[in-house]
Amino acid sequence: MTFDKATLVVLLATTASVDKTSPDPNNLRNGWRTDILLAEIDRFVVIEQNNPAAYADICRLVSKFVKNLPEISALVQLGIFRGERLLPMNTEREQALLQMAEELGRIVSALPGGTRKMRCLSLLDYHRGVFYNDYGHFDQAAKMQSQSAENAKRFGDKPGEAIGHFLSVFYSLKHALRNNLMDEAQVLFENLKGAFNDVIEATRDTAFQVQWAEGNCPVHMIEASIWLSKINPIFWERWVGLAVKAGSSLGGGFEANVELIKAVHMDFCHNPGAEGLLEEVASGVGPNEIRATALLVLAYHAMGDGKNIGEIIGRMPEQGAQHVCAIARRMLA
Repeated sequence: MTFDKATLVVLLATTASVDKTSPDPNNLRNGWRTDILLAEIDRFVVIEQNNPAAYADICRLVSKFVKNLPEISALVQLGIFRGERLLPMNTEREQALLQMAEELGRIVSALPGGTRKMRCLSLLDYHRGVFYNDYGHFDQAAKMQSQSAENAKRFGDKPGEAIGHFLSVFYSLKHALRNNLMDEAQVLFENLKGAFNDVIEATRDTAFQVQWAEGNCPVHMIEASIWLSKINPIFWERWVGLAVKAGSSLGGGFEANVELIKAVHMDFCHNPGAEGLLEEVASGVGPNEIRATALLVLAYHAMGDGKNIGEIIGRMPEQGAQHVCAIARRMLA
């Protein structure tokens, strides 16, 4: 399905220009018309169409029309940050996003008090957290998600609270794995299971159920199981089933996750075609963490067969996958 950026820009700018609504103080996700519309455009353009660059462009164009509306201007600038942080990683983009995050912090802090400001603060913490994670700053990422969860809790946003807490634990787990804090990592993995159950309950029958309870969280549980070499067959089958099913609804933005899950599940089932599929994922254009995880599974097998794993580990992308690389390097010790 194609879409016309200009139409979406006009729709969003027109809505924003007459929007007198504000988030519900009992649930910040509800009530602010511009925020709700922007989330719908995000879901279509970013998730279904897998086009974060277009989403950033839409928000950038809208920002020109709302300069005299400070809260809405902040909201669409957060949208620009969201789209930009999903583009391929490199050092230049990391520096630009760091500067953007700092500027957004100043912009949102200067907004007049009210639920619009609180919604922007919650979004800022979430987006900064995911950005820090993507570039390997896992401790900062966990802190941002914890703050996002606390803000969501204060204003009755149960899905936001549960998702923020889950990500805070997940990013803390990555930090522990990167720094060889294995006892802490084991505890965090058990905590992650509980946080996942909270996401399931909090997002049930909401717009976030498929994306988080059935998509992102099961994928992260599977990844964590692989990193820790701690696979429970009962949980594994359930998580794989959820993630693959969600893939049919989440579009191109979730495709790399599905390919990894299919490959590692084939490996779990001792399917002889697993190695080839893992190699495809590792050599693909998916996120660094996904490619590194596929290579880690290949390294596990090579080591079990008594082969040299140095070449496999040398192929691992580092940025955003520092924790996976750290696990692999410890295998060489």
